[in-house]
Amino acid sequence: PAPAPAPGERLAGLAPRGFWVLCGVGSAACGAAGIGVSRQWAVPVTHLLWAGGLGCFVLAAARSWWTAHGRAKPTPGAVVPVVLLAVLAGALYVPHLASMPPEMHGDEGEVGMDAVALLEARPLNLFQSGWYDLPRLHALRQAVGLAVLGVDAVGLRSSSAVVGALTVILLFLLARGLWGTEVGLLAALLLVSARFFVHLSRTGMHYLDAPFYSVLTVWFF
Repeated sequence: PAPAPAPGERLAGLAPRGFWVLCGVGSAACGAAGIGVSRQWAVPVTHLLWAGGLGCFVLAAARSWWTAHGRAKPTPGAVVPVVLLAVLAGALYVPHLASMPPEMHGDEGEVGMDAVALLEARPLNLFQSGWYDLPRLHALRQAVGLAVLGVDAVGLRSSSAVVGALTVILLFLLARGLWGTEVGLLAALLLVSARFFVHLSRTGMHYLDAPFYSVLTVWFF
């Protein structure tokens, strides 16, 4: 049998203490925000707690990434495919957003109505129940699209095109890191052109969030 690793070797793979502190503070802040929502605390309090918790998570991830990769320069083998995939995704997802698909699905319309409600809310309340008793947070990115491009089908669907392209790029980076550029490029090309993925990237529904956050989570791991 292999000899047992020394204590220092067992701990070598753990993240620095600062990472765990930031994750702990972020979890506590987000947990407090959830308790505050259930007990109807003032809207600014719950939102500041939640935003502060997310900020801690971002700092923890950025700190770890910089420690591991901060001095590494991007190679053409990574940059060129990312640019080409972004161009291809844009060509597939962006043109004629107002008319393709031609119909407005009921779920898409409900998400759009929650997005409009977010734009009109004073004060902004991301945790107020909306369609299907979901917190209106689910329509936040659509609300950003409406605010930037206008309250129409293009504004509603634009953020899905962006999230679809980002998911394709993240999948490429993930598969490239695990199996190489060729596998990463093949995986990304299969996803960017998949029928269901093209459709979800051209509608204002929130169902595209699941693959995006799934790939993002695995990429962080």
